[in-house]
Amino acid sequence: MIAEKIVESAASEYQSSIKKYHRMSEIGKCERALVYDWRGEEKEPISGRGMLIFNDGDMHHRDIRDRIRKAGFELVEEERELYDPNWNLSGHIDGIVCNNGDRLLLEIKSINHFQFERLNSNPLEDHIQQINLYMFYRNIPRGVILYKNKNTAAMKEFIIERDENLIQELLAKFERIDSHLKAGTVPDRPYPKSDWHCQYCQFQKICWAGVKEGRTGDKLVKTDDPAVIETADEYKRLSKEKKEAEDRLKLLKESLEGSLSAYHTGALRAGRFIVRSLNRKREKIDKNLIPKDILKEATGTSEYSCLEVREVKT
Repeated sequence: MIAEKIVESAASEYQSSIKKYHRMSEIGKCERALVYDWRGEEKEPISGRGMLIFNDGDMHHRDIRDRIRKAGFELVEEERELYDPNWNLSGHIDGIVCNNGDRLLLEIKSINHFQFERLNSNPLEDHIQQINLYMFYRNIPRGVILYKNKNTAAMKEFIIERDENLIQELLAKFERIDSHLKAGTVPDRPYPKSDWHCQYCQFQKICWAGVKEGRTGDKLVKTDDPAVIETADEYKRLSKEKKEAEDRLKLLKESLEGSLSAYHTGALRAGRFIVRSLNRKREKIDKNLIPKDILKEATGTSEYSCLEVREVKT
């Protein structure tokens, strides 16, 4: 009862607003979704759980900034607002860490355990893009992305050097969005509907309206994201191991059933193991008892999604 009311209360806090400027924090978002947002298209509201997650992130940010100061670092320009009227671009920084004359632009990210464990030698690309814009507008050459595992409180940090070429690419993205708004067009879909970007997008309904799911003609988007590459590699490897394990289990099952037969028993004690043949019941429909016209009328097709991971030569 209490938990349910908390989520309901959090959901009521969501307020959809008219977009007034580009946000630096949205630089990693889908261009198509950003165009929809500017056009004021109908979008799904953020759920109560989603609002709680956002509030939880704010809490972690405040705690980390406080602990940075307690650790002996000087932290200035906390939550400083940034605005570029030329691009109608807005944002705010978490702060600037000062230590022995060195100044690092601070970007704090609190993420779940699964995301944290996937961080290897590089931070997430969206976060690299975001901090580069902040460094550009504060004219600071280096920054630090500080990650906190919300489940274990473990931390990882990445020092980021400002990338001028990347910054120009990011500003060009805002220019493309403005061009689409003036022309009344939308960018191509960069992801298949099964991608997590689409699954969690507030504009999924309008974006995919009238488009059949499960099609194979989606635009192939190239990425060098190490997290995606490592996940695909592990998925491919485990799929192969699963097939080999299933084949091996089948052989082992036949061998153990042969042992039961050889000992003329349905239960066998083998050292610390008990091997037993069990009979279980399950319900099933005998289609032979159903009139063909009724069976035909009741039979239909449904679409389902499946994942294909195959290795290609580079």
